Amino acid sequence: MNLKKMTLSQKALLALLVILFPIMASFIHSYIVTREQIKQQTLDHLTVIAEAYEGQVYQFLEMVGRRARDFSTDGQIVSGLRKALSGERDAARTLAAHMKNNKLPLDPSIGRIFVVSMEGMVIASTDASWTGKDVSSAGFFTRAANGETAIEEQNKSHETPVIIAAAPVLGREGRQLGVIAISQQLSDLSKVLTGELNRELGAISWSKGKRETMEAYIVNRDRFLITESRFIKDAVLRTRVDNEAVNSCLGSAQEISGFYKDYRGVEVAGASMCLPSLDWTLLVEVDSSEILAPMRKITRDAVVAVLIVAGLIGLAFIAFYRNIILRLAALSSASLKIASGEYDFEVSVKEGDEIGALSKSFNRMSSEIKARTMLLNVAVAIMVPSRGPGSAGTSLPRSYRGLPAGAYTDDSMLKHMLWTAIIATKRKYPVGRW
Repeated sequence: MNLKKMTLSQKALLALLVILFPIMASFIHSYIVTREQIKQQTLDHLTVIAEAYEGQVYQFLEMVGRRARDFSTDGQIVSGLRKALSGERDAARTLAAHMKNNKLPLDPSIGRIFVVSMEGMVIASTDASWTGKDVSSAGFFTRAANGETAIEEQNKSHETPVIIAAAPVLGREGRQLGVIAISQQLSDLSKVLTGELNRELGAISWSKGKRETMEAYIVNRDRFLITESRFIKDAVLRTRVDNEAVNSCLGSAQEISGFYKDYRGVEVAGASMCLPSLDWTLLVEVDSSEILAPMRKITRDAVVAVLIVAGLIGLAFIAFYRNIILRLAALSSASLKIASGEYDFEVSVKEGDEIGALSKSFNRMSSEIKARTMLLNVAVAIMVPSRGPGSAGTSLPRSYRGLPAGAYTDDSMLKHMLWTAIIATKRKYPVGRW
């Protein structure tokens, strides 16, 4: 790029580009940095929320396990199981009636309560169809039979998911008589994650400050939703979730946060928490479109600002072109005309700025050139001999016209004629200093 060969308007445009380039570069850099900061802050925020939800889920599971331990110490259940194991008639029926009438109504989300012998046979149950079943191979029974409180997810395909909490039933001597198990529906767990349980318990601001598209849900080991979805109706055990967050938890028990596609195929920002005892994955997600909404507003405002600035620059360039470029072009054109001998041409002077002063000086110079050229013509006419009478000095004053050739050789007469021509020219073109 040769700046010397560029026009003034091209140089002006280049100067504007040079000024605007660092501004645009700075904006783009700030935009990218701000975008990444918002994304990272959102992920950090979601991780904190996920940890809080994880604590609530563990509290829920602990509550269910505690209820199983409480039921295992109930005097009537302990004595009823002992009697049933000893073969006492109607003991099992009486035990089932006690659990159905006195324990089952304590929580509507309890599906069934049943007592199991150490051999894994169901002795009594609030659901008569379960009486006599063999559950010896079930994980909850194996752990409870070893003296632990066990919690295990159990569900059949496309049915309501439940967890079973089991605790050992001990006799008076401390010997384990059997196991009591509670089948608990996960509807309350869905309420925990949606905040509905807080509302039912009387919380005023149970959803205050929550993002519009925020969702917390749990995925089981089979990668199916086991809690309600806020976007899809009847999604429990029907909607499969297979993304990097779930795979990371089930594969390596690693909790992550990042951007990925959710079960709807929508890009979200999410954080995961692993619950390895149940092979569950807790996910808290927000649509990325909601997260980046402030950036879209910034972009929209920036575009409006750019359009306004571009308009102002355009107006400024038009004003510059009219007031500077065109006036300088007029001076350039005038100089070419004067160079070709058109001394009567004058440049229009409309403003009193520097170009206006230059135009006045140019007009004055033009007038002086015209006057001096006329004077030079007079001098030439006087000093150059004519070939015949009256053929020279036609531009001289009337008293000197028609003199014979050689009449101008006298120095005094020549000086007289020059001064006369100068005075006449100055009277006609009174400009400048001679």
